[in-house]
Amino acid sequence: KSSARPGAYNPDLTPWVHGIHEALDDPDVFRVVCRKSAQVAWTDGVLLNYIGRRIDIDPVPMIVMFAKTEAAKQFDAEKFTPMVEVTPCLASQIPIHKSRDRDNRWDFKSFPGGFLKLVGSNSPSSVKSTPAPVVAVEEPDDCNENVKDQGDTITLLEERTKTYARRKIIFGGTPTVEGFSRIDSAYLASDQREFWIPCPECGEEQTLTWENVRWTEDPSITHEVFGSAIPDTARYCCPHCGALWTDTDKNKAVRLGKWRASAAFHGVAGFAINELYSPFPGSVMARLVEKHLAAKHAFAQGDDTKLRSFRNNT
Repeated sequence: KSSARPGAYNPDLTPWVHGIHEALDDPDVFRVVCRKSAQVAWTDGVLLNYIGRRIDIDPVPMIVMFAKTEAAKQFDAEKFTPMVEVTPCLASQIPIHKSRDRDNRWDFKSFPGGFLKLVGSNSPSSVKSTPAPVVAVEEPDDCNENVKDQGDTITLLEERTKTYARRKIIFGGTPTVEGFSRIDSAYLASDQREFWIPCPECGEEQTLTWENVRWTEDPSITHEVFGSAIPDTARYCCPHCGALWTDTDKNKAVRLGKWRASAAFHGVAGFAINELYSPFPGSVMARLVEKHLAAKHAFAQGDDTKLRSFRNNT
């Protein structure tokens, strides 16, 4: 229900999820961190698939924390329950359509060998009450830091895993203010993996950065927001050979990409991915250039919120 591409899940559309799932299955990794933009298949491709896999193959108690209780309710209604409905091996184990069942509430799903608990960071009692070997935090930067003077909710949640030898702590979110962002701090404390892809022309490997996006300017055009820029001419410029990639070229190169760490590994696998890697229609380079130019225009008018959003979410 929540996907523009219904049907069987295809991880090759967003190939970076393979490496994240390998880390989630690796017994040497106790924490997985993803500092991400929008449209990179985190919730559907990584978190939901991992939860489904554990329910079906390796069931344990699991807790997923959201910034607010309302976000947890939306996750159940828009993401989790629709996934269970169309996945036979999950639907046979989880009583999603049994009303007034203590094992089936929006915030609690029971299955043989474990359960899934959905909580909001604004409720310390729901965070503190249940031990579990698998805990996940969606959008850590939005979570309460000191709810009702009982301390940081993320720390309280992590404490729930201490008695388990094979625990898994999962962080996924977009960064906010540099120096204060919890997802950024968590990534910097990891082995800092980035997704390297080869240039279709010269073969040199690189990570995708906004500074290498190019577009044409036409002085005869005076668009109110875009100025003389022509967003539909957007291309990615290889910093090694200067080749200009179309979206098709870029998507083909991304399918050949590999994760590469730049820091020492101490049990924490960290992944950084931005929207330039995304193959989805709303993330083609022309649309990203339009978003960038609109943000710059707003900034010139004294509104910096769109530029902050572009930096953090794209």
